[in-house]
Parts: sequence; structure tokens; C-alpha cells
Amino acid sequence: MKKLIYLLLFTPLISFSQEYSQEELKLYSMIMKYRKKKGLPSIDLSPCLTFVAKTHVADLVLNKPDLGRFNAHSWSKSEVWTGVHYTGQQSQAQHMWNKPRELTPYIYSGYEIACGSNDCCSDFIMTADHAFNFWKSSPKYNEVIINKGVWKGRKKWKSIGISIKDGFAVVWFGEEEDHWDCKHCLNSPVLPPVQKPTSEKTQFNKKEETNVDKEKFFKSLEEWNIKNYPKYEGTCDPPPPKVIRFTYKVNNNTNKTGSGSFGGFIPVGE
Repeated sequence: MKKLIYLLLFTPLISFSQEYSQEELKLYSMIMKYRKKKGLPSIDLSPCLTFVAKTHVADLVLNKPDLGRFNAHSWSKSEVWTGVHYTGQQSQAQHMWNKPRELTPYIYSGYEIACGSNDCCSDFIMTADHAFNFWKSSPKYNEVIINKGVWKGRKKWKSIGISIKDGFAVVWFGEEEDHWDCKHCLNSPVLPPVQKPTSEKTQFNKKEETNVDKEKFFKSLEEWNIKNYPKYEGTCDPPPPKVIRFTYKVNNNTNKTGSGSFGGFIPVGE
């Protein structure tokens, strides 16, 4: 808590108030109507869980912790919260569930459903319809929304937080009511310094690197990627990268073979 107070006072903030956008309210309404059809009660909006949701979406948009082989449940490293490159392993789940306790007075676990990807869809503008339809069609996310499967034995959801920003949407569920007077939840989320993501993962043999025209090489990779790789516009869970061999030319016009990636997907250089 001391770390949180310190950073609230001295860390630069990303400006927004806890007001819900039209798309966020639409998403909330869609989820509540869907639960009602299933005979489930409505869930109250939570200032604490909404603060967590807005903080996470801002982190995904600015710091892009999901780049590479990770998904949108990832968080960047911060003095305020525990960072995690989430791949779906159960051992990583607690780092996600702890976020309400790390960021707000809400002392219980929170459970998130997320939609969006910086690997494939950074220019995609997320909508309530897209996020809801994806979650509804996904067995693992649908079960969270309507308390089925592994979530059936839990208490009914009592709190919910929602945020949509740029290409991402996240919803947080809590098993207990939000009765805390969280003053800072009405302010901007605390974020770590923006980190420039590394998307070019191609590695060269050190001996060959001095002869490679990198600018032309990566330009050819990008052109191939745009031309040949299927577009996953708005996809919430993009396919994992596939390692493919490619051939490139060095300055002495000698063909070399290697493997690498560009922007999270691995193309074939010409």
C-alpha cells in the first residue's frame, strides 16, 4: 500500500476519469442481458474493478506486454503491480487474480476476460459487439460470464469492471461486492514508463551481421508479411508464430539461410 501511495503522488499519470464510454456501457448492457436470459442476476459496476480494467487496457495499449507469444492477460513490469507474460499456464493465473489487491482496496481476487492483440491487430478499433460476440463464442470466456464449467461452484459474481480502449476490451469479475470508498479509483491509472516494444526478433550470425543490409532486409520481410500472411483483423487470440526458414542476401550477393520473426509473425524473406 505504501508503494501505491508513493506512486500515486510521484508517478506521471495517464489522464482519464472513471466515466464509461458509450461502447463500455453497451458492453455492460449486453453482458447483463445475456446473463438474464440464462436466469442469472445483474452485476453491479465496481469502481475498483473498473480501475483495474482501465489500468490494464492502458498498459496493453501503451506498453504492449502481450507482444510475442503472450496473450492479452499479460502485464508489463511495474513497481505498483507484478508483471507477467501470460501464456495461459495455471501457474501464472494468480498474478492476474491478484491485480485488484495490488491496485485497489478490493481485497478479493478478480477474474478477467480480455479481447485484443498487439501482434496482429494494433490498428483495430475494438467495439462492444466484437468483444461480446468473441467471448460468447469462446467456451472458456463464455463460462466465466455465465458461471458455468469450472466457475459453476463459485459464488455468483457480485462486482464487475469494464474498459474498452483502442484495440482492446477487458472485463473483470469479482465474487464480493465493492463497498470500498476508493478515491484514487476515480483518478487516472498509475502506469510504468512507456517501454518501446521489441518486435524484430530476427537473429543473425555475428560474423555475417556486418555484411547484412538490415534496412532492406527488414523492409523485404515486412512487405512479405503484408502480402502473404493472412490478416487477423480484430482477432482476440491470434495464432502462435510459426518458425519458417528464409533466405536473404548480404552485400557480397551471397545467399544465406536463417530463421526469425517480424512483428510477432515469422515470414519468409525473398
